[in-house]
Amino acid sequence: MGSVYCFDFEDFVYNETTKKYSIVFENSRLQKIKKIVFENFLYTNSTNSSHIVMVHSNLCTHLTNHNFYKGSHHASKTDVLFTLHESHSQNRYQLKNKRIFNLDRSIFGFDLYFTDHKGTLISNSSTNVVVSNDDVTVQNITDELGNDCTAFIDYHPSRTLSNTFQEVSEIDGDVTYLHSLVNTECILSVQYGTSQKLVAFNSSGTMKGITSVTSWQSVFDNLLAVYNTDFIPDPDACIALCFKLTGNTAVYLLEHQMFKVFYSGGLKFKDVQGSDQAVPNVSIIPLQPYFMTVERLSQTSEFQWTVTKLTDGSQQTALTACGGDWTALQTNLRFGRANFNFTHVMSYFWMYNNVTEARKTMIHNFVTQMFDSNVVIEQEPPTTHVENIFFEMRTIV
Repeated sequence: MGSVYCFDFEDFVYNETTKKYSIVFENSRLQKIKKIVFENFLYTNSTNSSHIVMVHSNLCTHLTNHNFYKGSHHASKTDVLFTLHESHSQNRYQLKNKRIFNLDRSIFGFDLYFTDHKGTLISNSSTNVVVSNDDVTVQNITDELGNDCTAFIDYHPSRTLSNTFQEVSEIDGDVTYLHSLVNTECILSVQYGTSQKLVAFNSSGTMKGITSVTSWQSVFDNLLAVYNTDFIPDPDACIALCFKLTGNTAVYLLEHQMFKVFYSGGLKFKDVQGSDQAVPNVSIIPLQPYFMTVERLSQTSEFQWTVTKLTDGSQQTALTACGGDWTALQTNLRFGRANFNFTHVMSYFWMYNNVTEARKTMIHNFVTQMFDSNVVIEQEPPTTHVENIFFEMRTIV
């Protein structure tokens, strides 16, 4: 037999020094439980140092089926019970799937405490730090995304290579291979035609991109879900890319199992049935540079579109049906398509998992900084939140 108990912040005693929350079971029935189920675990903290929160507990020493989190030598368990991921509301974290544990002895209560992904204790209250437009670096982004980054194409010379694998850094140079930063397994190569041309995306040349000098020329193609690696797009993955049309010719921006995005008289995409769908309320003007984010909302089966014109910071947004279904199988990433033109310019590109507002802001600000348009779009002003906890715990005695 079992029961469902709801716990919140007030059920625990908080220790300011250790940052631990403790609860003592006075009820003898709770002291005899043999299995516990954690679900609907919600946690709020105002720190923005991590996209995940690690929930630690002394319960780990009493769990017979806890073998998911290892120490640095991968030989022993840590006291991490599970991790919470940041929701779409910044600094609010949640348990995505319920966790079930067997106990090897009776318990009379337990402790909880919270750290960021580096193991740094999180205090009970702090203040959001505004992410400004002039302090975001490539290293900031790679540190933040980590293994959540499926692909990051930044057009650094060491990752734009010729057909003889020489670095291409000069404008109008021939590019045959594009290597991803972070996920080095992602190597996009020309599959149709000969090569692409390296071009400047902005007037100062701080941003580069690729384009084709002839129509029907090139496709960059790569198998993303490389066997036995972590870089697989999740059901709620996000893509972000910079592009510029050079005319009204139909062009294919991106093709993936979940994201098939193109321009043909307007911004469009393929829905789950493979039919062409227009993105409403979004107008793309040739010769204007854009930064576009497409977030796949797995719970609602929708695409959230945000398109920013980099010259003035104006934004257009839309909510549409979703694209293709998610799959755990190996999938391809392709820039352009063999039966479409590649007359547009393609610049920075990201595909990553575990989308948060902080991550989207960081990448957005990096792009505007590199574009050098003096467009400053920041997070909301600093706010303070008091820590909060709520979760359901089902017990089996």
